[in-house]
Amino acid sequence: MQPNLRTTAFRAPLRTNSLGFRGPEWSKEKPANTYRIALLGDSLTFGYGLSYQETYGEILARLLNRQLGRQVEVLNFGVNGYNSFQELAVLRRYVLGYHPDAVILLITINDDRPALWADKDGALHNAIPNSKNPSPLVVNEWSKFVNRWTPRFLNRSLLKNSRLVTFLFMQIANIRYLKSHPVGYFAKGHVSVASLGQTAGTEQMPSDVRDRIYEPVSQIILECRRRRIEVVALVYGREDKWTHLVGELIKNHQVPVIALHSLYRDIVSDLDFARKLTLRWDSHPNAAANARWALALARVLDNTSPKSHR
Repeated sequence: MQPNLRTTAFRAPLRTNSLGFRGPEWSKEKPANTYRIALLGDSLTFGYGLSYQETYGEILARLLNRQLGRQVEVLNFGVNGYNSFQELAVLRRYVLGYHPDAVILLITINDDRPALWADKDGALHNAIPNSKNPSPLVVNEWSKFVNRWTPRFLNRSLLKNSRLVTFLFMQIANIRYLKSHPVGYFAKGHVSVASLGQTAGTEQMPSDVRDRIYEPVSQIILECRRRRIEVVALVYGREDKWTHLVGELIKNHQVPVIALHSLYRDIVSDLDFARKLTLRWDSHPNAAANARWALALARVLDNTSPKSHR
């Protein structure tokens, strides 16, 4: 992102530091008696549509400050639209130089997609056909999504050039999706993380998930462990391929994993989820959802952080 921003974006105040990440300036030298946490992820970690104080990272910092009885610092390296390979690159280029005690990695449903591109104003785009060098995979995925969810009266060619039409399209597509999926993810009930760990090896993980998510995520875990950095994984997604991914992470790396949909035991349908735990004007999670994530993370880190940090 652009460094040193002071603006409003996605209906929320936005401030970036000199590196271009969200939040205040960070010192390379970790302050004394401080437990430092680094966040890796995309728009869910960035806090799309939320104030900085509403993001799960800042809520987590406040919770752990009370629980651990010492200063807790959370550095948010989340960037809208980033995938797992880009997050690995951020780890190597930036995160490790700040010597965190823990890294929290949020794995989400679009991490297996190629990188987005930003225009001169900083807006992110899929590589749709009018871009100079579109990725065939992204073009195909975008075309399928447009063809399935765009009403016939909406001129699809406008999606290539008009941000307003694209925004309206996303709202219509979201409404149509919810109406056609009244139960969706929540029809199968809530799966515990413990049971997810038992699924590893029972079925073949899809190759796109293994190559584009599992492999770079494994590299993130291994590079952190070589430096004795605690890793916690959050997984946002409930389709079978995510179940297998979580199971493999637990089996092969023994990392704490939080399947975020397992935190929604009071939610009965996709529509119920949209009303209670999203921004409403967009499908991204709201402050209430971020608070649930932070509370679950605080429990894990309170149990796994070394005694020397207490």
